[in-house]
Amino acid sequence: MKNYFQGQKVFSKRRELAIRKGILGVLDIGSSKITCFALEFPKVNSIENYTSDEGLIPKSAPAFRVVGVSSTKSRGVRFGEVFEMDEAEQAIRTAVSGAQKMAKTVIEDVLVCFSGGRTASYSLRGNSKVISHEISARDISLAIGACNFEGLPSDSFILNAMPVNFSLDAKTKLADPIGQVGEQLSVDVHVLTGNNATVQNIINCVTNCYLQVAGINFSPYLSGLSTLTEDELHLGAVCIDFGGGTTGLSIFFEKQLIYADGIRIGGCHITSDIMQAFQITEEIAERLKTLHGGVVQTSHDDRELIEIPGKNNNWNDERSAISRSELIGVIRPRVEEMLEKIKLKLVEAGLDHLPSQKIILCGGSSQLTGLHELASAFLNRQVRVSRPMRVQGLPQAVNGPEFSAIIGQALQLSSPQDESWDFPSHLDFFGGRKFVGAFNWLRENW
Repeated sequence: MKNYFQGQKVFSKRRELAIRKGILGVLDIGSSKITCFALEFPKVNSIENYTSDEGLIPKSAPAFRVVGVSSTKSRGVRFGEVFEMDEAEQAIRTAVSGAQKMAKTVIEDVLVCFSGGRTASYSLRGNSKVISHEISARDISLAIGACNFEGLPSDSFILNAMPVNFSLDAKTKLADPIGQVGEQLSVDVHVLTGNNATVQNIINCVTNCYLQVAGINFSPYLSGLSTLTEDELHLGAVCIDFGGGTTGLSIFFEKQLIYADGIRIGGCHITSDIMQAFQITEEIAERLKTLHGGVVQTSHDDRELIEIPGKNNNWNDERSAISRSELIGVIRPRVEEMLEKIKLKLVEAGLDHLPSQKIILCGGSSQLTGLHELASAFLNRQVRVSRPMRVQGLPQAVNGPEFSAIIGQALQLSSPQDESWDFPSHLDFFGGRKFVGAFNWLRENW
């Protein structure tokens, strides 16, 4: 089990050290934009403020404040994945540099979130006999170790491995069994994986910018953390993140992520459709989509003309305007395609078994006029468009739905959920840690 989580354990240590130093960056690598936040933490002298009494499970980080913000157009990224390394590195450097200038400090460590990587969700179950009759972190570790992580695809990178439910003898739905008395402990672990090559390309891209990666996560999961209310997280809800190159899906129940997936269609494809339909540039098409786009036609749309700036070449030079109904006629088929694929994903996930059927929309493309009504009718669910929660120090200009993922990454620091690697491995209890440390020293110095 330890080998599967070794990379995440390294990220965790870097994150703790960065928080102790007082500054940590948050980087959202998207298909349409790359955004960086600089988070400031109160400086401390001891790591004891961040660990439990046993020194095993990290506590919540102290309150933070956003002191630097920067966003730039994404380059070298398609479908949430790095395609051109040099272009992506330049965009990352631009975003980080802008956040550093605003914060008047240097960012050395960053938390990274991305939306591609062909993610997959798995449910694993492990059982173990309670050693000392009273549940401890050691018993939880043994139960997690009994899960069949070897059955995961060999080319996958574990992004999240969350214990979502504990069962102790006849009792189930336990959030934290430590301290309770029982004989047999079972744990259900939700594992979210991404394509290993995709994740490593993102890590290498960030590392080439002279930054240390202190964690990597899936954007739709983080968007859910920032947009769902407490009741929605508890009763169950679906968060759909309409991004630029992908549309992500995350399902929560009992305040835990139980399913995550995505489709490789997003707002950039809508822009591309507008470009091809009216033979205009990408900049003009994006402007038309943002200012006049929609998915539901009204009786006034045929008479509402939209001027196309700078359109003086190719077809029908004398025609400098289109009707809004024509624009909606181009946008709606693509949105319906996206909703159809999302509907299939929801069927695969078994959404019908959740007590609540609510769907929350976020992401930049969720602001399309009429999307709320169309999604509600298409998915036959109660739908609302949400904005992320407020974060101290965050400017109003970067508090829109398109920044849900990066805000969720910042919020996760203040109330992190226990991951499987937060619990000690078998070797930690039987003296294996000292042995491994001595072995590594001999290998490096002998």
